[in-house]
Amino acid sequence: MPVAAAEAPAGRDPSVELRVRTLTPREREILGLLTRGMGTRRIAQELCLCYQTVRSHIYSVFVKLGVHSQLAAVRFALEHGVVEAQGVLAWERRSA
Repeated sequence: MPVAAAEAPAGRDPSVELRVRTLTPREREILGLLTRGMGTRRIAQELCLCYQTVRSHIYSVFVKLGVHSQLAAVRFALEHGVVEAQGVLAWERRSA
């Protein structure tokens, strides 16, 4: 049995668990803001980051989650409980 499958909590897809765990805290924060409907420029302002830095983080989220758009990333996050509808990070709370 793969290590990721052995560590996944009951009822969770081990591949989803692995993909979510690869996100950095900043990527999770940005994903949460995306689920609140914020665009790249607004996120940059909110976090006091350069626009290009936010774009880079968003691209990393796409790669790590295996999605191709912001909408798909938000959908993944909501479907798998990475964040709740208001962009509140939920993954750490439930995995503890």
